[in-house]
Amino acid sequence: MKLSQNIIPTVAMLCCLFLFSSCDMFKSVPKEEKVYDEAPGEIRGGKVYNPTTQQEEDVADIPTDPDTIDWRRNTEVPPIRSDRNDTQTGNNDGNETPINPNPNTGETTPDRPTGTGYTVPTTMKSTYEVVMMLPFVTSRFSPVDNTIYSKSEWALQYYGGAKIALEKLRAENINLNIKVIDTEGDAEKVKREIRENPVVAAADVIIGPYRSINVRAVAEYAKSRNIPVVSPYSASSNITMDNAQMVQVRPTLQTHIDAITEHALKNHRAEDIVLVVRDKPEELARLRLFQKAQQQIVRNDSVAPFREFVIDDEENYDNIPVRQYMSAGRNTVFIIPTWANEVFVNSILRQIEIARTQFQRVTVYGMPQWQEYANTDYDYYEKLNVFVTSSFYVDKFSDNSRNFRQTFYDRHGVRAEEAAYLGHDVTLYFGRQIHKGGTQFQQILPENPATMMHTKFQFEPIFDTNQALSAENETVIERFENRYVHLLRFTDYQWKKVE
Repeated sequence: MKLSQNIIPTVAMLCCLFLFSSCDMFKSVPKEEKVYDEAPGEIRGGKVYNPTTQQEEDVADIPTDPDTIDWRRNTEVPPIRSDRNDTQTGNNDGNETPINPNPNTGETTPDRPTGTGYTVPTTMKSTYEVVMMLPFVTSRFSPVDNTIYSKSEWALQYYGGAKIALEKLRAENINLNIKVIDTEGDAEKVKREIRENPVVAAADVIIGPYRSINVRAVAEYAKSRNIPVVSPYSASSNITMDNAQMVQVRPTLQTHIDAITEHALKNHRAEDIVLVVRDKPEELARLRLFQKAQQQIVRNDSVAPFREFVIDDEENYDNIPVRQYMSAGRNTVFIIPTWANEVFVNSILRQIEIARTQFQRVTVYGMPQWQEYANTDYDYYEKLNVFVTSSFYVDKFSDNSRNFRQTFYDRHGVRAEEAAYLGHDVTLYFGRQIHKGGTQFQQILPENPATMMHTKFQFEPIFDTNQALSAENETVIERFENRYVHLLRFTDYQWKKVE
C-alpha cells in the first residue's frame, strides 16, 4: 500500500506539524499521569496484526519509542499548491478492468435491482486512489514555541487511528494510494482544492471533510464526477440532494428520532408518551418528526398522536407544570428532543423529579448531547431512568478496543480519543468495501453491514419520497446513511448500552 500526501502551502510546514506532534499532541505521557483508568497494568508490549484472525496479537519485543506519522513528498504526483491551474483529469488511470469478472474473487458482480436509482457502473482496480480531506490547520502551527493548534487535534487523532487501519488493510492485500489534503477547515480552501487539484479529480473515493459547509461543496463536486464521498462526521440531513455518491457515516437527527420512537413504543403505551419542547421553531419542528415516526412504525396514519407539552421559552424554568402530564399508577414517558440549553434540560428534569410521587414511575428519553453536559445533576439521570441515543459507544473492556488503545498508545504516546476510533473504523470498513465493490462500492453497502469498535455500520439508501420518479421511473437516491444508533441508559451512574 502506498502512502502519500498533498500539502498546502508547503511540504515543510506539514512535515513540521507532524514532527512536532510527536513531541506535543503525540508525545509520551508524563509518568505521573495515568494513561488508562479502566484497569491497572493495561499497557503491555507491542502488537502485530494477524490477517488470518483479523486481531492484534502480542509480540515479545516492546517498542521503545512512540511512532510518529511519517509524512513524505509524493514523487508520483506534484506537490499541491494553492496557485495551481492544472487541467482536471479523469478517474481512468489506464489500469482499470471491467466490473465482470471481479479480479479479486473471480465472480461477477450481480445486477443491481431495478427501481433503486443505481445508474453508474462500478469498476474494479488493483489500486484505488483515496483522498482524505482533514482539517490539520497547519497554518496555525507554531514551530517557535512547539505548539499544536487546538483545532488540529481532531484531525491528528483521526489520522492516527486511520493509520492503524491502513496497516491492517495492507496485511489483507488491499491496495490504497492515500493522498491527504489539509482543508484548514476553510470553505474557500476546499473550493480551490476541488476546482484546481488534479489529485482530487483523480480520486476513486473522497473521505471528509469535517465541517458541513465543506462537505456540501465536496458532495456536489463528487456528484458531478461520480466519485463516492464518505462524510465521517457531519450529521446534517440537507448537505446534498439526489446524490447517490454521498455516504453519510454519522446518523442524522431523523435516525435518532426513529430509534427513540421505536424503543419507546416497544416498551410503553403510546398514550403514556409525552413530547416536551420549548416554544422555538426548531424544536416545534421536531414534534412533527416524532409524530411522523410513530405513524411509520405502527403503519397507521390514523393512530392517535403522542401528547405534546410545549413550554413557553420566556417562562420561568423553575415553575414548569409537568404534573398535569403525569399518569397515576402508570409509567409516564417524557421524550425531550432538545439539547441547546443545558439549563432548561436540568430544570425540566428537576421539575419532573419534584412532581412525581414515590409511587409514580418515570422514563425520560434525551439526546446524545446530554452525555456531555457539565452542570447537570446526574442524580436526575439516575432517578428518572434516562435514555439517550448516541452514534458513538466503545466497550472499553472488549479485546478489540483494548488492543486498539494499546496500539495507538504504542504508536503515538497518547490515549486514543473519539476521533481516533472514528478514523480507524471508517478507514478499515471503507477500505474493505471499495476492494470488494469497486469504484461504486456504495451500491453494495446495504448488503454489507459490519460491527466496528465504536458503532455498527448499517447503511441504507435514503430516498426522497417528495421527489418525482426519474425518467426511467426509478426512485431517486438522496444519499446513503448509516441507520444504526446506540441506545444508552444511565444506570449505576454511568452510561450503559441497551442491547
